[in-house]
Amino acid sequence: MKESLYLIIIVFSLSSCSIDEVSSEPASGLTLVLNNIFDLEVSEPSGLTFDPRDNSLWTVSDATNMVYKLSLSGEVMDTLPFVGEDLEGVEYDPSTSSLWIIEEQRHDLIQLNAAGEETARYHLNISSSGNSGLEGICVDDTGSFYLL
Repeated sequence: MKESLYLIIIVFSLSSCSIDEVSSEPASGLTLVLNNIFDLEVSEPSGLTFDPRDNSLWTVSDATNMVYKLSLSGEVMDTLPFVGEDLEGVEYDPSTSSLWIIEEQRHDLIQLNAAGEETARYHLNISSSGNSGLEGICVDDTGSFYLL
């Protein structure tokens, strides 16, 4: 769980950089600074995405297979009614104000609306065995998906 908390802090530290500051040259003297640590009420969080509508975060839980809305200090603000199977990744899509989540072992990409209702499901024809499927998701400004 500590790794997830550090990830939250690193993501926010890096999110303060603009794209103009990014260089293809190796950074010299650049260091990451731990700003804070927050305890989470969500067991086994997996995946993290920022929701700019209210400056919140979304995560999924490997333990409960539920989707949680978090404050920036890690407090659970909401739990969606959707319950999946082996949830791993989550991404907020500003073009549709929806969440995309992945089910690792089923190889499914699922869209949820703001109420947590499933609005679309796509099965991805990929091969993997057991617990070695999809782990992460990202949607860029053009609507392209990147799955890990």
